Amino acid sequence: MGLENLADLGLDRNWVESASGSVADSVPHAVVGRHSVRAFLPKAIEKSVIDELLTIAHLAPSGSNLQPWKVHVMFAKKLRELGNDMQQTYLAKEPGHKREYNYYEISWVDFEPYATRRQKCGWGLYNALQIARHEKERLAKQRSMNFNFFHAPVAFLFTIDRRLELGSWIDYGIFLQSLNLMARARGLHTCTMASVSEFPKVVRRNLPIGEDEIVMCGMALGYKDETAQINSFRLGRAPLSEFAKFYD
Repeated sequence: MGLENLADLGLDRNWVESASGSVADSVPHAVVGRHSVRAFLPKAIEKSVIDELLTIAHLAPSGSNLQPWKVHVMFAKKLRELGNDMQQTYLAKEPGHKREYNYYEISWVDFEPYATRRQKCGWGLYNALQIARHEKERLAKQRSMNFNFFHAPVAFLFTIDRRLELGSWIDYGIFLQSLNLMARARGLHTCTMASVSEFPKVVRRNLPIGEDEIVMCGMALGYKDETAQINSFRLGRAPLSEFAKFYD
């Protein structure tokens, strides 16, 4: 897409013209600086900023240019309504709720290195908050924060046409990362969460989403609360030698 076409999307022309130069230098910083944030400042985000993030993330590549993403943006009242509904449904252990796709529904026994990585992620987070394994009530309360988007000022709910196959889900992941990186480029932080997909019925009673769409995941967006203990939790990554092979 050329610069003229980008400007036609409503983006600031000066910003568009700089995108082929120095702005690209900030990409590594956005990638390295991105991490899941679970406590946000009560600071509003202008809708114009949201428009910009989505417009640029929407330039992500997709097979045959299908652009499979469907984004539902929530502010204030609607965000609290959905978040509180999901949170209370989870805490009440209300039966009859299930994801519309498989995410982790596998056996973790002897499934390495993934089982160990998953365990380090979960218990590492709770250890950072000094929540012990036997404290079931505290564990549930902390996990329930996922469902109200950690009280972020803005949240996205992502859906996908039920008829689309795995290729479009791959494309969707590229779009989601583009949105994550755009948020960092604007001084914002995010937390992308598949947990909200556990309650598609609750989502549908709060948002006009048809059965022809799958509730995929959500994303909290806001300004990071630097004082929150939970935001000090960071996970490492496997070394290059563990996941990459090179061939001459």
